[in-house]
Amino acid sequence: MTKPLRVMSVYGTRPEAIKMVPILYALQEAVGVESIVAVTGQHRDMLEQVHRQFNIKPDYDLKIMRQNQTLNAIAGRILQDLDPVLERANPDVVLVHGDTTSAMAAALAAFNRGIALVHIEAGLRSGDLSCPFPEEANRKMIAQIATLHLAPTSAARASLIREGVAESDIILTGNSTIDTLMSVIKVPPSFTNQRVRDMVATSATNPVMLVTMHRRENMGNRLAEVADAVRTVASLHPHCSIIWPGHSKPGIYKTIRPLLEDIPNIAIVEPLMYHEFIHLVRIARVILTDSGGVQEEGVTMGTPVLVTRDVTDRVEGLGSGLTVVGTCKETIVSELDQYLSTRNNSSDADTSKTSSLIFGDGQAAERTVKAILDVFS
Repeated sequence: MTKPLRVMSVYGTRPEAIKMVPILYALQEAVGVESIVAVTGQHRDMLEQVHRQFNIKPDYDLKIMRQNQTLNAIAGRILQDLDPVLERANPDVVLVHGDTTSAMAAALAAFNRGIALVHIEAGLRSGDLSCPFPEEANRKMIAQIATLHLAPTSAARASLIREGVAESDIILTGNSTIDTLMSVIKVPPSFTNQRVRDMVATSATNPVMLVTMHRRENMGNRLAEVADAVRTVASLHPHCSIIWPGHSKPGIYKTIRPLLEDIPNIAIVEPLMYHEFIHLVRIARVILTDSGGVQEEGVTMGTPVLVTRDVTDRVEGLGSGLTVVGTCKETIVSELDQYLSTRNNSSDADTSKTSSLIFGDGQAAERTVKAILDVFS
């Protein structure tokens, strides 16, 4: 009897988990594959929220997070604690996703053990090592040691080729976040937070604006300036309902709450379940975010996305609803005004949305597993 291919998936954050869910399902169903799941716990509470929603049960949990850990401490703990797991589980292939510190450290741990490494969502580039930080550096380092590069888009594939990766080592798969999105959008929406529920109920007449911020390079003064811009927009457009789901980073709440919590048309809420969040992406008039995944989700749903970064690594979306606005208050207020002004306050603005499949068609997980089996079986 042929020995099954032992495939270990390693991840640690909520965005990674959301994008890995369809791949984990596909690996579980694949013939000739033994799927092993190891999590670092880089986003402890938010990671467990995704696991509960999608019924994912990791085989190994490193539980590496401590309060006020530096990036070096996170990477060091993962390298140290994952090594005996790799020795014990003895995988043939290790999968890492994207560009987190968990992905970079897990990739290095696999490389040091001589284990074949598959990089999912390979080839995204901003061209600026400081934005996103440290993710741009992480993904470039992973590209140097990966055995197989699974690119989500043609632009990502082209970036890898320019950097010297052999074309034969790159396979175009699409982005698995679109697989997850397409599965949850079919679920009738429900919201546990009463304020969010009330705002959604009036969204036909009071447009919803969705805000997320979590990038390390945007903390401190840049986050405060974005919050100040949101405060101004809320005052200029009192008919608009602004929903700002928080993040596990405590510094975010500490910065934005003093500026925004007294504004009646702003709801600062705890992190939402993924199906709740995606429904907000779908109904929002406009999104203000520094998240890469939200850029992909917004474009896919046809919702305009204003990117609070100096550059975007999702360049495909620039012609399909993405606009890079940075963190300058005046720029943000001016851009948001175009979507929230009274003359556009009608259901026509929302029903005219045009969805796009430039980031994926919902089949990325299937292509990912096929690529792994074709190369390593």
